[in-house]
Amino acid sequence: MQNLTAFAKTITFPQNMSSSLTGADLTAFTSTLQNALQAKVATVQISHPTISLYSNSVNATCSNHCAFQWLNATIAFDLHENPVQANGLGEYDMSWKAIRLEDNLQVNGTAFNTLGETYLLRGLASFFPTPTTLRTFTVKIGGLLVNKNTYQDPTGKIVLLDTSAFQTPLSNWVHTQDVQSRTQNWISPQNAGFNITANQQITEVGFQANLYYFAAARVSGEISTSLNTFTQKDALFVDFSNGLWKTVSATLILAIIGILIVTVILERRITGQLRQRRKGNKAR
Repeated sequence: MQNLTAFAKTITFPQNMSSSLTGADLTAFTSTLQNALQAKVATVQISHPTISLYSNSVNATCSNHCAFQWLNATIAFDLHENPVQANGLGEYDMSWKAIRLEDNLQVNGTAFNTLGETYLLRGLASFFPTPTTLRTFTVKIGGLLVNKNTYQDPTGKIVLLDTSAFQTPLSNWVHTQDVQSRTQNWISPQNAGFNITANQQITEVGFQANLYYFAAARVSGEISTSLNTFTQKDALFVDFSNGLWKTVSATLILAIIGILIVTVILERRITGQLRQRRKGNKAR
């Protein structure tokens, strides 16, 4: 029988990361983000972009339960636009919110955006051993059943900075106000991201083991403005009649998570169960 407690976990993402983009890395990110936004709304400009990245460290081997590996990214930037003005109101086009950055963005030489191409393809490669009567496996990417000949394309397209699922009009986002700070916020009602699940079932004499793998990301968005604004569909209207500021602050919080918690891992959970002996084999 195999030593099922000695399976090595697939460590997918860089460990012990604690970085904020600076210098050339921040410049590359800013340029990529600016281009993506302007492809949606040509007059949009951003300023004061920040991005912070954190990941934990996990043990490379595990027994019946593997600790989660997680990667967290938080992005913030100020958005500027010369809005169309009429009757003291300025109109901002907020349809830029559904974007996708495909560049191989890096921090200190470590890639953090091209998750599929850089990390997940390598991690998934070991999920497709030659099936036998004693070993079966099932892999799904976003609900799509894949095999060793079809997993590369959907996996390679996975990126961290993808908010293309934010199709709900801004006026239908969750809206809150803070009178004390004189701000209001719109929070995305749904999350963007990806989801990968895999299962291997190994059957041996008197024993059956199920190995479960998970990798998932949840991307949420929040837009913050002053109190002198209101929305209609994907338009944000600002009341300039009192000469208030013309800056819309936007924060995109992108958190990689697994199994509905703020973590992510491509892991193996091992559960074993002795099968009942047949009646004819009962001990006498």
